Amino acid sequence: MIAYVQATEDDFDKLLALRTTVMADDFKRHEIDVNRTKYYFAKAFQPQYTSILMLENNEIGCVSVQPGEGGEDELKHFYLYPRFQGYGYGTEVLKRIIREQRKNGRNLTLHVFKGSEAIPLYKKHGFNVVEVGDFTERLRLSVAE
Repeated sequence: MIAYVQATEDDFDKLLALRTTVMADDFKRHEIDVNRTKYYFAKAFQPQYTSILMLENNEIGCVSVQPGEGGEDELKHFYLYPRFQGYGYGTEVLKRIIREQRKNGRNLTLHVFKGSEAIPLYKKHGFNVVEVGDFTERLRLSVAE
């Protein structure tokens, strides 16, 4: 069973490194400078809404659900270390988040790079593309309608 441990400001560097590793292909495909990604991560990192994902004594990744306005929250910083990908852990985490959102009557949005390998996972669980930008797509799961 995956445990959720509250992140702190001290986790910033390791979570930035995780993000940089996991999203390296997306950054390369869209020719995005890694320094720019650090700036955006620093701007969006809110440890009070971020959990370190633990499996036994292993950190397997992180996830953040940040409150938004109008009955809608945003899924951010959902990353699993590569060695823990492909075992269903991401699906387990996503299902738990969706259950919580339904229980609380809160819709959920997220931004993902175009061409991301994560898009099929989100679509499989009911997310729909609601906006397309130059590099990203905004997906939304409507649970509160």
